[in-house]
Amino acid sequence: MASRLMIYISLLFLFLNCYTKFMEKIYKKIIIRVSYDWPTKDIVRKIEKELKKDNKVEMLKGSMGITECQVACGRCYGSISLNKDSFPHFASSIIVQEAGGIYTNVKEEDNIKFEDRIFVGGNKNIQPEILKVVNKYYK
Repeated sequence: MASRLMIYISLLFLFLNCYTKFMEKIYKKIIIRVSYDWPTKDIVRKIEKELKKDNKVEMLKGSMGITECQVACGRCYGSISLNKDSFPHFASSIIVQEAGGIYTNVKEEDNIKFEDRIFVGGNKNIQPEILKVVNKYYK
């Protein structure tokens, strides 16, 4: 009886592992959050278009903390924030980093500074890819 239970548990873990890897291939969601008065919204559209080639991209307004909690719990794989204020991003960086992700400014520094305005967070696999696209337009 115990050996059957172990087989069932092993099969369940195998299924969940394969399902997660399958979902990562077909559903990589990235959230872009832009401040309402961001000056270069045309460049943001170019970034969105380039990321949509391989990912599902959503433009959201609202709380940065909630967006980063979605990254931290795995509901989405990354986020881009273009903001007029860096204050909310001090907490956002801690949320993502404590969950095992990467959260940096556009200069690839994980130490957020007061003058920073562009932030990229995500899991360790996709954050560098997102940062590369953002750096193409904002460096």
